Amino acid sequence: MLTIKTDNLPTDWNQNLLNSPFGTIFQTKEHAAYLKSRLGSNPIFLKFFDHDNLVAQLLAFNTPRINGKITKIFGRGKIYSLLKSVNLFPRYLHWSYGPVIFDSFYKNSVFETLGNFLSSKKYSFLGSPHPLDSNSSFPSKFNFNENRNGTFIIDLKNSIEEITKNCDKRSTLKNIKRSKTHGVVITEIKSDDDILQYYKLQKQSRINNNLIPYSFEDIEEGLKTSKPIGGTGFLAWLGDKLTGGIIINSFNGYIVQSGSIRSELDSSEKLHSQDLLKWHIIEWGIKNKCKFYDLAGIKLTDRSSKEEGIFMHKKKWGGKLYEYSTFKN
Repeated sequence: MLTIKTDNLPTDWNQNLLNSPFGTIFQTKEHAAYLKSRLGSNPIFLKFFDHDNLVAQLLAFNTPRINGKITKIFGRGKIYSLLKSVNLFPRYLHWSYGPVIFDSFYKNSVFETLGNFLSSKKYSFLGSPHPLDSNSSFPSKFNFNENRNGTFIIDLKNSIEEITKNCDKRSTLKNIKRSKTHGVVITEIKSDDDILQYYKLQKQSRINNNLIPYSFEDIEEGLKTSKPIGGTGFLAWLGDKLTGGIIINSFNGYIVQSGSIRSELDSSEKLHSQDLLKWHIIEWGIKNKCKFYDLAGIKLTDRSSKEEGIFMHKKKWGGKLYEYSTFKN
């Protein structure tokens, strides 16, 4: 059996992640600082040892579970932040893309040790392993709930010609060409004004889709906190009009996208800014010697018409579909 130790000030934490193909933004100290600030989450840094040999580590978060109705009433602004900072709500443990295992020989032992830890603490939790770390699972004796999820991942170690060949020519490649023909151009988020422009479109885009907008502080702090470890974003413009945007992180050469937004102008004029943005990220990732581009999760079964559209949009890029489990208790 392995030993778990907690580390409050893990100076070697990120460096350990860089020594594994499974280290991502979601397991970094910077991500821990961000969620602590914006969600009131208490980060827990767990290290797994076989005697003195570090074999795995996991960043998990103890977070207040705030009722969705409260979020709808107060939004995600200052009152919401204040509510998260007080102990009025039950808490649960959650993590993404972990544990990060440094030696596959220990995979089963790591998950059994983690299962014992979660059971002994009586945690309510929700967690998922890295999609590339196949067959990661808890022993059946724990009887944790398991759901299957998926994501499309583009291998950026392939040449641009190979990636182009794998894309759907009837939609993806034509849409990229159409977007360029319309005059859409892509810029990287660099300035405070870029962040503000992204925030304004994000707010309107989420309201149009009956979703609660993120606060300006959420977006600003997220970009600035993650910038030293690969955080950035890209904006699509038609003249001086912002038509779309995507935020990414490329820590350890593994690009993860989030915050994809689209303007009404882009939709009505069929500018296909989202396709041009993703293509720009692929080219950017290859130029910066990244290894993978994760298009973020998709539902595998029982998809609604909207979810089916999301699935097909991500599938058309020719990435490989990876299935993985989400565990909860």
